[in-house]
Amino acid sequence: MKARSGWVIAAAIGTLGLGTLGTAGVAFREPIVEAYERWRSDYDLGLRREGGRVWLTLRSKTDREMRIFRFWNSWGYWTVSFRVRDRATGRVGVLARKRGVSFTRNFPAYFTIPARGQFEKEIDLRDKSWVLPDWLDLDKGSYLLKAQLTIEDSAEARQHGVFVGHLASGWK
Repeated sequence: MKARSGWVIAAAIGTLGLGTLGTAGVAFREPIVEAYERWRSDYDLGLRREGGRVWLTLRSKTDREMRIFRFWNSWGYWTVSFRVRDRATGRVGVLARKRGVSFTRNFPAYFTIPARGQFEKEIDLRDKSWVLPDWLDLDKGSYLLKAQLTIEDSAEARQHGVFVGHLASGWK
């Protein structure tokens, strides 16, 4: 009887716990899933910001170096984007590099991040290369940013051993 009552209590607690999480739903799911994805990844993308300036930090948590395309060539130019969320209104949007860019010098150059090392890159969101939502005021601190790095598979990525995949920072 004791074993069965223990099972019933465990089932009841589990049901209540899942019910509570189900009620909380989206409010908790996204941060938990995102934190888990960053934790389990071999690489980490960090973000800090001051006004229209953003610093991305890429970290390798493995004994292998990491390569990513440089942001000035056609392989790397559109790999970084940002999700933005206004704290006051809840509005969401995307900050991405403008399309229709011509490259005068273009070859698949890349950054190398050493094993267990890191690399920091400063990005100026005011440099006219970014498409910003019309409601976003970079001078006000009432918004959150989330950096995203997405590198698609390509012959050049395979040839140069460049990271292929998606990394995202937390909201800052």
